[in-house]
Amino acid sequence: MKVSRSKTEYMCVNEREGSGTVRLQGEEVKKVQEFKYLGLTVQSNGECGKEVKKRLQAGWNGWRKVSGVLCDRKISARIKGKVYRTVVRPAMLYGLETVSLRKRQESELEVAELKMLRFSLGVTRLDRIRNEYIRGTAHVGRLGDKVREARLRWLGHVQRREIQEGIHVHKETPYLLFTCIT
Repeated sequence: MKVSRSKTEYMCVNEREGSGTVRLQGEEVKKVQEFKYLGLTVQSNGECGKEVKKRLQAGWNGWRKVSGVLCDRKISARIKGKVYRTVVRPAMLYGLETVSLRKRQESELEVAELKMLRFSLGVTRLDRIRNEYIRGTAHVGRLGDKVREARLRWLGHVQRREIQEGIHVHKETPYLLFTCIT
């Protein structure tokens, strides 16, 4: 196996003061605070704020693509909800089953979702209509529940994997163990 020195970089997670450096054939390897792995932005401090912002942007981009349908007053709220659930929501949720969201970040996602639904239904916040009513009218569940559902589905897939595949769940403790098989 050949390793490119110019392309190789490393990241320390929860780094302590005074940690050493990594060398490859005598040269110091570049240290980074974040990098992309399988499409997700991984940060050294464990935060996922950039990933949430990226998902929000993807959701708004999806909403803009179908805004002609979502903002058409001739189309029923049920159809608008179905279009939202099949186009916009998957763009917002893609990859979030592996990210540990904080309440604030989950709230940001739900605020954006409700903004989109309000636009779609022609309702403003000044109309003082409850979020539950808006979700019920569009037949759309809570986004946080969907994230948890996707996370549990992903965990089920991980539990069914073999250890040789590189990742598994330790049976006695609820931790994911990543193994590197060469």
